[in-house]
Amino acid sequence: MGLAAVALPILIHLFTRARAKPIPFSSLRFLKQLRNQKIRRIKIRQILLLLLRTLAVLFLVLGFARPTCRTQSGSGARSRTSAVLLLDNSASMALEEQGESLFAAAREAGARIIELMQPGDELYLCTTTDTLEGTERRAFHDFQAFRRRLEATPLSFRATDISAGMRFAQNLLQSAHNVNKELYLLSDMQATGFAADSLPAREFNPRQYAVPLLASHPANLAVTGVRLRSAILERGKTVEVEVTLANSGQEPGRTKLVQLFIHGQRVAQRMVSLERGTTAQELFRFIVDRDGWIEGYVQLEDDALMEDNLRYFTFYVPERLNVGVIGERTAGSELLQLALQSSADSSAFLRLFTAVPERSSGLAIDSLQLLLLHDVSRLPDAVVERIGAWHSRGGGIILVLGRRTDIGWYNARLAPVLGLSPVLAAFGEGGHFSLGRVDGTHPVFSGIFEGAEIQFARPQFNFACRAASAPDQHALLSFSTGDPYLYEVRRDEGALLVFTSSFEPEVSDMAYRTIFAPLLHRSISYLAAHGQNRGVELSAGEVLRYRLAGQELQKQLEIHRPDGGVDLVHPGITASGAWIDHAATGIPGLYSLRADGKRLAVWAVNIPARELDLRRAERELVEDSHHLHWVDDPARIDQFIREERIGREYWRELLLAGLLLLLLEMVLYREKGELPSEEESQEMRRGS
Repeated sequence: MGLAAVALPILIHLFTRARAKPIPFSSLRFLKQLRNQKIRRIKIRQILLLLLRTLAVLFLVLGFARPTCRTQSGSGARSRTSAVLLLDNSASMALEEQGESLFAAAREAGARIIELMQPGDELYLCTTTDTLEGTERRAFHDFQAFRRRLEATPLSFRATDISAGMRFAQNLLQSAHNVNKELYLLSDMQATGFAADSLPAREFNPRQYAVPLLASHPANLAVTGVRLRSAILERGKTVEVEVTLANSGQEPGRTKLVQLFIHGQRVAQRMVSLERGTTAQELFRFIVDRDGWIEGYVQLEDDALMEDNLRYFTFYVPERLNVGVIGERTAGSELLQLALQSSADSSAFLRLFTAVPERSSGLAIDSLQLLLLHDVSRLPDAVVERIGAWHSRGGGIILVLGRRTDIGWYNARLAPVLGLSPVLAAFGEGGHFSLGRVDGTHPVFSGIFEGAEIQFARPQFNFACRAASAPDQHALLSFSTGDPYLYEVRRDEGALLVFTSSFEPEVSDMAYRTIFAPLLHRSISYLAAHGQNRGVELSAGEVLRYRLAGQELQKQLEIHRPDGGVDLVHPGITASGAWIDHAATGIPGLYSLRADGKRLAVWAVNIPARELDLRRAERELVEDSHHLHWVDDPARIDQFIREERIGREYWRELLLAGLLLLLLEMVLYREKGELPSEEESQEMRRGS
């Protein structure tokens, strides 16, 4: 009925018009033309005023009628709702904007969503870093309890996986029985949190909303990596550590102080400055004054995101090495052992365990840090399998081939277990050849040669084995023929150094050269450092693994956490031995495994490097690939949800439009004075 009022301006206009019969008057014809032009303008203004008045009344009537554009059926809007709050609690959410962290803003947005829930609705809480906790699988019908659970949810230092979290949330909604199903993603929309593949659309079609908590990202520098550059670690020697820094903010980084600490003591520092979106590597040098496990961290000055200003590292400086030597009792073996014990320092540092091939099964291989096989003809199959398993756990091997080596057995048994290329043939019988090219940049030669020039008395050879080339081979020393004499095969599971000619005097004079003893010692230290420092850095949430020796099984085993807590652990017995597996690594810092108080191993646990990349995902890509509806203003999330559920009301816009039209009508009406009355218009027509 209200729309009938729209006709009032039209009716008034029609009924108030007066019709007059025109009477021509010749003397006023010129004035009539002028008056007609004015009347034409007046009529146009009257039509405009009529249109404005009609539209104003129409908009005012519609405004008071409160029209609503519904997004779903009326019955669905009144039905019960199952909703999942997918909360991003990764470290990047600790970024502060105007004194408030993004994580706090996300919890505030979640609280506004809770206020819109009605009796009979149910809520689930999931995080983007861990969907394994039991509380995340049950529905909350008590919204106050859900609010307390939301407020108690802490930040996590694990990597965020938004795509996996959405799949988990969709599975929860699929099993829910309520008609309305909603998913709310509260996140900073970090690009690394979204998988490259699209999420498949679900048949039950839940409504999925992205609530972006975005910051301007002021100048923020992060320590994204710490790498041990020194390949040989010895007490009293210089150690090199490479630190990777990145500017993940939106502004050029001001000059910042970077400090390196060892056992709580600052040993090096440097000032750095990075442009936006760039990375840099800084090299720190210091002298290690102890052996055993060395614990350290790199620290940046405070900025917008504190969590990425600290990164831990650890490495092991050997105290004493158990070295096993398997070989026949020959002159070459004696010269080898004499070289290894050539100084008082080496005799205290190295503990040799020797065995001939026939009795090698009695050698305690698991207690060794390094194994040296010198000109071995054959080994029992059981020993070969034990060596292979020990090497796969990080044990270093020096393999010396010679005349006694059974090439057929080597190619069929030992080489495949150790992942080495086969020996093609022996060469040099009846002739002499010497060493040629030397890779002086390799860490094994560090400290052996002085200056850039490599000069030493070149040994002579009359026998060597020619190994097939392989992509993972790296020649350190080569013969004058171009064939490798000493080459390295380095993998994640362990490293090997292979000499293709033995140390027997009848084969070469290598054992009598000045390079012999230093080369052996550096090779042993190099392999020992690689084996001991393999896998000591992990990301938060990854599992600590350690294989126990037999004598450690009866001891009390403890994991000491960075927060000062201690966890008792028990080994798991498998076919490959007794292992410690510890998954409670959610806190960054240094973890140590101890047996009756003695440290067996130390791990540095850090925030995953990809979590330190603060770039945001592109809105269009996320909306298309993950079927998300973007909430432009998280502060008005409650209004957005209300409009999505029951529809959007347009009464404010309609009333405002009606008032603006009335204002425009008044301005147009008052322009150039009042319009002439009908009586005046009739007199003008009669006079014309």
